[in-house]
Amino acid sequence: MAMTVAELIAGFEAWAPPTWQEQWDNCGWQIEPGILTAPAGVLMCLTPTLAVMAEAIALQQQGQPVNLIFAHHPLIFSPLKSVQAGNPVGEMVRLGIRHGIGVYSAHTNFDQVAQGTADVLAQRLHLQGTVPVVPTQAGVGYGRVGTLLKPWLSRISWPKFRRLYRPRRCSIPRKRMGSG
Repeated sequence: MAMTVAELIAGFEAWAPPTWQEQWDNCGWQIEPGILTAPAGVLMCLTPTLAVMAEAIALQQQGQPVNLIFAHHPLIFSPLKSVQAGNPVGEMVRLGIRHGIGVYSAHTNFDQVAQGTADVLAQRLHLQGTVPVVPTQAGVGYGRVGTLLKPWLSRISWPKFRRLYRPRRCSIPRKRMGSG
């Protein structure tokens, strides 16, 4: 049986509580179009943009059960004064509700949690003896500092390093002009 959206979010929040977010941040639901009891079909991204929403919609149209964009950065940072068509945030809200695609953000709570953003990046670089740069609680905090062992670095060339650690871009299927 597939995990529901509510189960996914509850599990994530037990690990990286939204209460750990910075005061200025906006972690958690950005758009929740009534999908909590549905099986979770997740598209991950760094920043929720109209291009990411277009990709989620295209995946739905191809038969992929995408109903949640799980993003690192929030869609909404400041209190909204209005939601208008043509405005990127307004369009994201309109499209999310229309297509049943929620947007959830895990930002500064995920930056500091053990095995979160900073830990994963440190692991990818094979840093040894890492500790948080800015501790926020026992054993967790922002950033990681550690020792990069020379033998590991000497086994890999910079061009190979860039290929291995280059962010992958999402491709969005586009219709050709005149292809209806």
